[in-house]
Amino acid sequence: MTQQPDLSILLLAYNQENVVGEAIESAFAQTADNLEIIISDDKSPDKTFEVMQNAVSSYTGPHQVRCTQSAENMGLKAHLNHLVSIAASDRIMCIAGDDISFPHRAERLIQVFDAENPLLIHSDADPIDESGRPAEDAQF
Repeated sequence: MTQQPDLSILLLAYNQENVVGEAIESAFAQTADNLEIIISDDKSPDKTFEVMQNAVSSYTGPHQVRCTQSAENMGLKAHLNHLVSIAASDRIMCIAGDDISFPHRAERLIQVFDAENPLLIHSDADPIDESGRPAEDAQF
């Protein structure tokens, strides 16, 4: 029997074939132990799911990894709700298909959950442009 993960990472994407690979790599590079990573495409019309499947099929790291695709496009809210419902942990870290997380992000979130038992933790963001340089005027 597999131990319940300390944190479930939910990587949600839609129509992001050109950037989702980097987001997946950053999820795989997390330094925390005992992670579940669910990589999910919301029925994109492009090759997002193919990129995801290729990344997962070649993954040999320590994390528990699943790759899913919606049967039909559900939209962000329903897609997220579905992934939360299938996650093995009640501690959730969300990553969008165009997000690149620092390797220590999950580890730091787990530390805060363990120390303070909060209901919610928010991660700050360092916006970058298409070339990976800091984007000073980024709008969220």
